[in-house]
Amino acid sequence: MKHDVFITIRGEQLVDGQTDHVEMAAKGTLEELADGYAVSYIERDGPLAGAETRLKVTGGRMEMLRTGDYASEMVLERGRRHTCSYSTPYGDLLLGVFAERVEHRIRNGSGRIEVSYTLDSNEHLASRNKLHIHIKKLNREDEGACQN
Repeated sequence: MKHDVFITIRGEQLVDGQTDHVEMAAKGTLEELADGYAVSYIERDGPLAGAETRLKVTGGRMEMLRTGDYASEMVLERGRRHTCSYSTPYGDLLLGVFAERVEHRIRNGSGRIEVSYTLDSNEHLASRNKLHIHIKKLNREDEGACQN
């Protein structure tokens, strides 16, 4: 089953003792899968504007696939390190990703996804990251208030 949803994402990044926060919101879809959920949305602002992002969550694992100019594919699996390709305006990077926490609680088209992970480059810690993703199922009344 698919639901129209409003997605809010708050990201925290710790690099060299400095913390940075990023927030974004978008209208998207939540699809119930046999083994989890898929959340899809289109980036509206900044350098990622127009890129489609799909998050697939199953158990202690989240897969992120982004299409567009800055295409990337990332697997965040609790307790495991994966490598990922991440496109930037300056070229592609190969990064290590280690997820410390991947939790989700989604019911009736609404819920949350919480992820904590580290990124490394050449096996040296680059950053500590957290994602807080909130998903709210849209009712007919909500749709006018959440225009893309």
